[in-house]
Amino acid sequence: LLKHLIEIQTQAENFMEKMKPEMMKNMGITEELKVKDQMQWVGLMNNLNSTLREMTLEEIVYN
Repeated sequence: LLKHLIEIQTQAENFMEKMKPEMMKNMGITEELKVKDQMQWVGLMNNLNSTLREMTLEEIVYN
């Protein structure tokens, strides 16, 4: 069981690492935005992290 859980965790972490930069680019989350409007950047990052977590659960964990 432990071997399986470690494999799933590794897959989930790899999926999130791969998808996060792509999603940040698509959503317009940049360092410029972080400097210009920090509150908007934080809100977008929170939204991105929640969406990414749900996608990871659906794609990796629940399948």
